[in-house]
Amino acid sequence: MTAPPIPIIASGAGWLAVDKPSGLSVHNDPGKDLCSLLTRQFESEATDQSADRPNGPFGLHPVHRLDKETSGVLLLAWYKEVFRHFSEAFAAGQVSKRYLALVHGTEGGLEKRGQWRWPLSPTAAGRKNIQGAGRRVPSKTIYRIIHRGRRYSLLECELLTGRTHQIRRHAALSRHPILGDRRYGSPRACRFLAERHGFNRLALHCAGVRIQAPESETRRWLASPTLPVPIQRILESDGGADDPRVS
Repeated sequence: MTAPPIPIIASGAGWLAVDKPSGLSVHNDPGKDLCSLLTRQFESEATDQSADRPNGPFGLHPVHRLDKETSGVLLLAWYKEVFRHFSEAFAAGQVSKRYLALVHGTEGGLEKRGQWRWPLSPTAAGRKNIQGAGRRVPSKTIYRIIHRGRRYSLLECELLTGRTHQIRRHAALSRHPILGDRRYGSPRACRFLAERHGFNRLALHCAGVRIQAPESETRRWLASPTLPVPIQRILESDGGADDPRVS
């Protein structure tokens, strides 16, 4: 069975932004990951974006991270110079990313606007020690509630630091884990969502990235066109919500 094409949100000289599906590794599964699929997609389709693809050895590389379980906007580069441009912009704090996270609960410390500041280990952790073993470093996530249902809340989150699984770990530490998080959330809740609603993914979506491309003098907002259908269905079953977009 042929995999559906990866949706391309925008492209420029030596770069592109795609709407990554949940459950697809970015580059750790050669031949089956997102970079492999995109490369074949460009080789097989006569698209405007394919004209930007170089014949050199650098290939296609992601500029930032998205977990396998997370969907949404991912920025990639074809050229070393373009990759370096975006990498330096991320390091300098000149790129902003916004996420949508559907979490358990509606009260219990969830403010309309708030921040999570638990220090985290730089590497991934687990349910029994969410902050991680060994050295922990300052970590900050800001959020705002954009929809409250009967059981769940939809948050817009922005990372002010970039620790592995930061939003997932901060949400779990706040006692409002993200729906479908099998690593940091409740196994019982994950089973309930799968059996009752057929929901088998992580409810975390990168809704947009603001960048300044090498060929541009201004920053632009690259947005995912819609909230993934499985998350939207859970919202509707929990009291209804219009498709939320990041402003």
